[in-house]
Amino acid sequence: MKKSFFYKGLFLMLLVLGIGSQTIADAPSSNYDNPVYTGDIVGQINTCLVLGSSEGVRVYIPGSSFEAITGSVGNFKMSHVQSGTYNLVVTQDGHNIGSIPNVTVMPKQISDIGTVTLCLNNEGDSLQKR
Repeated sequence: MKKSFFYKGLFLMLLVLGIGSQTIADAPSSNYDNPVYTGDIVGQINTCLVLGSSEGVRVYIPGSSFEAITGSVGNFKMSHVQSGTYNLVVTQDGHNIGSIPNVTVMPKQISDIGTVTLCLNNEGDSLQKR
């Protein structure tokens, strides 16, 4: 009876481990493999001298958790962004300094917006994209 109980327990344990290992093997290795999170957005934000440094500028997708902060020369990267078309918002020191419309993210690709320069216009009260 002890042997029967032991073998039933061993069989049950092996069955559970076998199913568990199959589930782990089938899981994606990262969010990048998941079709919901499919691509990256990269680019560079330049600000005119009047606005200050291009470092520390926030680039984000409104209504989502996707955002990036520019580095010392204005470069940024947003990773694992869901495929679609977005309007990016650019802020500096909490102030909206511009937007980048119609950025399209494709599955497992890098969407490079290039270099975007944001400056004050001649009246000094609004921004323009160059």
